[in-house]
Amino acid sequence: MNKPEKYTADKGEILKQIKTLAEKGMTVAEACEKKGLTQPTYYRWRRELNIENNDEARPASKAAEDIMDAAMELFAENGLNTSLREISRKAEVSVGTINYHFKSTNDLFYHIAERGVISFRGERYRLLKSATNRVAKPKLVDIINAFYMPALEGLLSKDKKIIIFNKFLRRLIQNTDYQIQAIVHRCFQESHNEFLDAFSKALPKLSETELYWRYIAFTGVYFSITQNPVRVDMITNGKLKLKTAEKAMQELMPILIAIMKA
Repeated sequence: MNKPEKYTADKGEILKQIKTLAEKGMTVAEACEKKGLTQPTYYRWRRELNIENNDEARPASKAAEDIMDAAMELFAENGLNTSLREISRKAEVSVGTINYHFKSTNDLFYHIAERGVISFRGERYRLLKSATNRVAKPKLVDIINAFYMPALEGLLSKDKKIIIFNKFLRRLIQNTDYQIQAIVHRCFQESHNEFLDAFSKALPKLSETELYWRYIAFTGVYFSITQNPVRVDMITNGKLKLKTAEKAMQELMPILIAIMKA
């Protein structure tokens, strides 16, 4: 067996072990930690090996899922200072049960955030892979579309659970506490790295510093729109509305291309 085949076999075996641990009641995060693997790497390996979602290890026990559902709604509506006692009442479990499943409130924040961004991050990765696969110099428009479209679709979703999660995530992202920002970073840094790598291939003449400055400006537009969607309506006195992801992307694309090419 050559090295690449062995490496793939090792990946598959580790994923099976994590799945087994999760089926016995561990969260995926706990199983990954036990096997010395980060969660982003776990999901990246799953994508690389084309493991279908219907075969995915459960992300958490039923009790943990119920706790996360209750906590997400309370954090979204009442803020991140919501107490564990309030969460326990809504989830109809004891505070001790919450502490059993989650090491701390920050741990609870992380698991809610990670659970919510998995499908969004996966769609971004799928579009980015399509844009960069077997292409030495990917098209800038395709990379930008891969970054923005899943976010715009999520922002405009009518699904109640997605709306609640978006509100919760906005509270995390807008919080300046270092530990909270570390949670956000943990959920999104691998995605940032993937896009920075793609942009570096699309814009090979940019220095690393030049690329970083453009990426900060590029993501600044993203955060301005997605983290306070009412702001767009208020600044423009209601003349500019986000109606569909496709229309918003059509308007934003030339601006975003100009930022990255500046």
